[in-house]
Amino acid sequence: YISQWQRDPRLNEILFPFFNQSRVRNIIQTYEIDEEFLGKEWLSMDGFCRYLMSDENAPVFLDRLDIYMDMDQPLAHYIINSSHNTYLRNRQFGGTSSVEMYRQVLLAGCRCVELDCWDGRNEDQEPIITHGKAMCTDILFKEVIQAISETAFVTSCYPVILSFENHCSKLQQYKMAKYCEDIFGDYLLKKPLEGYPLEPGQPLPSPNLLKYKILIKNKRLKPEVEKQQLEMIQKGMIQIINEDSEVIEDPNIVATVDGEEGPLNGKSFIEKITLSNPMDTALTADEEAALMSVYHYTGATTNIHPYLSAMVNYAQPVKFQGFDVAEERNIQYHMSSFNENAGLGYLKTQALEFVNYNKRQMSRIYPRGGRVDSSNFLPQIFWNAGCQMVALNFQTADINMQLNQGKFEYNGNCGYLLKPDFMRRPDRTFDPFSESPVDGVIAAHCSVK
Repeated sequence: YISQWQRDPRLNEILFPFFNQSRVRNIIQTYEIDEEFLGKEWLSMDGFCRYLMSDENAPVFLDRLDIYMDMDQPLAHYIINSSHNTYLRNRQFGGTSSVEMYRQVLLAGCRCVELDCWDGRNEDQEPIITHGKAMCTDILFKEVIQAISETAFVTSCYPVILSFENHCSKLQQYKMAKYCEDIFGDYLLKKPLEGYPLEPGQPLPSPNLLKYKILIKNKRLKPEVEKQQLEMIQKGMIQIINEDSEVIEDPNIVATVDGEEGPLNGKSFIEKITLSNPMDTALTADEEAALMSVYHYTGATTNIHPYLSAMVNYAQPVKFQGFDVAEERNIQYHMSSFNENAGLGYLKTQALEFVNYNKRQMSRIYPRGGRVDSSNFLPQIFWNAGCQMVALNFQTADINMQLNQGKFEYNGNCGYLLKPDFMRRPDRTFDPFSESPVDGVIAAHCSVK
């Protein structure tokens, strides 16, 4: 029974020999506690259950639950445990925001969290985090930064990426930058690492090189504009508050429907819904449908404070202009974001190009705006294309989130999984939809009865 049904037939027979009477006798002595059964060298039902539930029948090799992967490859060569709208505890509309969500998500092994930043409405003018004007509660930006600082490296020592959806004025952006600098301290990676300049063709640094570092993903000014404005500020010549500036364009504004759906328009309509249905009351189906009918994307600001811009390095969002353009430019610190529908569209039409793009630079996939119940899409589809940041709603423990949690249990739950060799090497081709076998991989077929 053990050799035929319990043993994985793919295992090497020399390294993992078949069971014999001596090995069976050892199992009985280990898991049987009834003296009568032990004397007869039998295994009772209780003993058999203890054996089945033991580490000897673990569904994975236990050494794979420790950090065993090569952590010295470029950042783009890893799948990264990522969260979408991290601050929300429940629904996308009328939901509750919580600082505690950042603590829980980071302690669970997540390495990329999202911060939707807006101008605070109080007299103290403190930046807040909330889901636009989708009737969600708000939390203070500085409290979130404090929570991240406390929990970022408890579960994992590898880098944390803060994905800013920045809608703040320049004055409050400066506050954001100062909070990051003051609270994170040495954790914050403010400058590129020596030997890894921000130049075309230069690969990203590895997770090992970025241990205990926090990276900010935010739009960045053009280098010459950023330098000029910083110099003028330092000389006291200008105070940047509202003027327009040139920026490297945002990945969320693409030719396809590829923007993170944001605030609602139509103030009177929203106020009407809010008054008739307080935030702590569930929306009716008609109210939810009415909200969705006026809901559309408002892009993050292009008016960036140079002090915040200067803190952005290896995660610079840019407008996606096509795989051929990205390949020609070969700027590996540029990355783009796609909602699940746009991502699926590229997978259907340009799967090979998508895989090759992800060999060089990072992509982020997030749920479509219609998932107002904070449900999740199947992440495996995008992992198969090598997408690094497949961002899910951690507050919803559906089957797709369970798959994400199970996958990232590998490699010590550090939040980084090295992609297979054929999804990293430029001289290899991989089609995620091909049914042909992958070199060096023996397929396993599992069934549940």
